[in-house]
Amino acid sequence: MKYLEQIIRENRTTLDSFEPGKHHLDHFRNKLLSQHGIRKISIADYLKIAAVVLLATMFSFFIYSQLQSFISRTDKYSLGDVSREYREVEQYYIRMINNRYSELGKIDTGDPVQKNMLILELEEMDKLFINLQKDLKANPGDERIINAMIRHYQMKLEIMNQIVIQLQSINNNINTTDNESTDI
Repeated sequence: MKYLEQIIRENRTTLDSFEPGKHHLDHFRNKLLSQHGIRKISIADYLKIAAVVLLATMFSFFIYSQLQSFISRTDKYSLGDVSREYREVEQYYIRMINNRYSELGKIDTGDPVQKNMLILELEEMDKLFINLQKDLKANPGDERIINAMIRHYQMKLEIMNQIVIQLQSINNNINTTDNESTDI
């Protein structure tokens, strides 16, 4: 060992003038890592990890949404669950209410805040209806609850009809005012 040390000290200036090749450090690092069983992580590995995390997140969201829809279906009880006649009545009102929602969507009032407030109020009515559905599930044959649900549909349809009529009237007034101002 002393002999090797002596050779290095005597030839230090000669040995210091040579630099290792440009890939020497990479080769040395890879050799060290392979000896210890450590693998260098590449970009492809990161992409694989990201894909697995993305799939796991999407799968979790899918399962969550399926559970929520199952819970909401088992929690609610509709008129159609009571009898066939009530199912037809319920389908009629749902179809009419959906038509009014589509009419509301088509009407341009010029004030989206007001329109959103109306929709939020209608959603509040739906929250009350969900309570009626829960009550109906607890008491499936109770005529008072059935009548309250039908009356809810009737009231909601009447309110939506009035809203559509008023919004159309406002929209027509705005259009006639615009036409008159352009004619001048």
